[in-house]
Amino acid sequence: MVPPEPKDRFVVPNARKWLDGVFGFSADAYMQDWEIELSDGQRLREFVEAYDTLSLNEDERFALMALIVASAHDALDFHGLRTAGTISVG
Repeated sequence: MVPPEPKDRFVVPNARKWLDGVFGFSADAYMQDWEIELSDGQRLREFVEAYDTLSLNEDERFALMALIVASAHDALDFHGLRTAGTISVG
């Protein structure tokens, strides 16, 4: 039996707005790719630690993970492995 396809997920405005406040972003409400435009490989550790320590609802967790993935990409593409480093969350 083939499992059902997962439902499409998107970063929702309320989660975006809340995370903007947490991280001090000044995002435009009409920003199309929030997680890509605000990705920052140099803040990757901060984002991962926040994911582990903040009390987040499902939408906030999804949005923050999207930001983490985009920031990891940024770290690898633009800052090299030295900035991405090893991140251990415990």
